[in-house]
Amino acid sequence: MQIVTPAKATAVARTGTARLAAMVEADGRFLYRYALHDPTFVSTTYSEVRHIAAVWALVDLERERWPIPGLPEAIDRAAAFMPAHLYRPYGDTEALCVLDEGFIKVGGSAMGVAAELALAARSSDPTHVQRAARLGRYVALQRQSDGDFVHLRVPGPIARPKPIDGTTFSGQAVLALVLLAEATGESVWLDAALDSMAKFAERGHGVGRLAHWSLYALEALWRLRQEPWMLAYAGRLAESMIADRAVLLGPQSTPLACQTEGLLAYARVLRATGDDGGAARVLKRVAQNLRRQLRFYDPSGAFVHSHAKPEVRIDYMMHNAIGFLGYARQMRDDAIGTAGTA
Repeated sequence: MQIVTPAKATAVARTGTARLAAMVEADGRFLYRYALHDPTFVSTTYSEVRHIAAVWALVDLERERWPIPGLPEAIDRAAAFMPAHLYRPYGDTEALCVLDEGFIKVGGSAMGVAAELALAARSSDPTHVQRAARLGRYVALQRQSDGDFVHLRVPGPIARPKPIDGTTFSGQAVLALVLLAEATGESVWLDAALDSMAKFAERGHGVGRLAHWSLYALEALWRLRQEPWMLAYAGRLAESMIADRAVLLGPQSTPLACQTEGLLAYARVLRATGDDGGAARVLKRVAQNLRRQLRFYDPSGAFVHSHAKPEVRIDYMMHNAIGFLGYARQMRDDAIGTAGTA
């Protein structure tokens, strides 16, 4: 199994970015999924939440300024598609929600916040921040007394909750609140995020699960407020991932890619605290993950679900590309830091 050098990670991330950008069609929709070696494969499914998340990922990937033909235009098309077709008013409130697979998903609004704020930083257009705030209002409306959120609602005259196990949505929701606090300076968002995350930490929410979005949220919280319990909770989440050999050795690409993202977020927090040794240990596991992730990589830039199911989908693409890029960035930053102290 080949070693993932920083140069290799960069090359994989770059080709993955080009492939994902090429999946944006003329009308702004993505070619949501396709079979790698079967041109007759036809898919009629679509996930609005994954569309939004893929836009967020593409904006982050674009920051590398790789000369990828059509990348800025692809982002523009996919981003314009969101307010035109994916966001909708929530009742008579000012909030915006996202309908996906027949349900109103808090993750849709949460990822909408992340994507719109990333687009705002890219263009300096205040409309994106205003839209993010309306999406954030939906997230805030779903917050409950235990700090968690109503993850799904069945649409109707009175949108009723549908109980699910939504560890992923919980992390996305808190991340959205933190990002809004960071972008607007409004304490209402930060207070809500801190309350939810503190309650999650108290009961170990997500420990032993694939809680990569919670680690993204903790990383964002750490930028605004450094409190010991945040670091301790992030450590519990990350260590449970490191101990999970089933994901490392599993037959699917995306759970492993998501684990990589979460561990990279934790490594960045450790670096920010000055714990370079701890970060190095986490990055060693990340390198192991990436070596396994290469098993699902095609030279076209595509990542497949598994060997048994060689299907490409936009979420497989974004999670894997972001992981390889995150590792390349960390190694690059480490090299710069080492050179600066030499």
